[in-house]
Amino acid sequence: MKILDKYILKSFFRPFIATFLIVLFVLVMQTLWQVFESIAGKGISFIFILKFLYYTTLMIIPQALPIGVLLSSIMALGNLGENYEFAAAKSAGISLQRLVRPLGILAIFLSILNFLFLNNVYPYAVYEQINLKRNIKNKQPAMALIPGSFNADLPGYQIKFDEKYGEDKNLLKNVLIYDLTSNRGNQKVITAERGKILSEEGSRYMTFILYDGNYYEEHVKSARTAAKRKKWLHLVPRLKNTNLILTLEMPL
Repeated sequence: MKILDKYILKSFFRPFIATFLIVLFVLVMQTLWQVFESIAGKGISFIFILKFLYYTTLMIIPQALPIGVLLSSIMALGNLGENYEFAAAKSAGISLQRLVRPLGILAIFLSILNFLFLNNVYPYAVYEQINLKRNIKNKQPAMALIPGSFNADLPGYQIKFDEKYGEDKNLLKNVLIYDLTSNRGNQKVITAERGKILSEEGSRYMTFILYDGNYYEEHVKSARTAAKRKKWLHLVPRLKNTNLILTLEMPL
């Protein structure tokens, strides 16, 4: 390798390392911000967050590499032009094509490397990240639920509660559940002062045991007017001595 080629590559790699790391950091933080609501406030361990960031970084590298190459190429060639090194090379009889040839060869090499990364590492990172989320849901299903807002992740149901407590964070306070399985709106409403979540490891089902609550159901099959629907509103007595058990399927 000639001295000129080494100098051109050295001018390229200096900004490339900085730009690649900056772009990678920005894209990883953007991805983390998009999923922040689904993992924040759920008692997830620091190890889980580190693994999530690791797999996310592996998934983002193929996107950050082309951007880093583009920006560093612009910066390297811009510095050469600003320092009149292009003019000096031309006066020495070196064409522009010869001057940027090592960058072209390096770009082809990085393209092949990026292809191999996408073909082998990227699918592995995606699989491991999905598997990581699935394992967390199966081991600690309560983590999938956020207090203070409606949780619509469970098919056919919307669940809201004020607080999660207990050693495993599986006890709920002031539970409100809308049963939407009939596809006719929130005609069935379940409320309870307390609740508990049970789920076996590896199971796709989450069982809610509700205490001290009410079950409301609005019958609209034969009641078409608002007045008749109001008369048909049905209320089951409070569940003081009987527990209401509701089993829901968790999406994978």
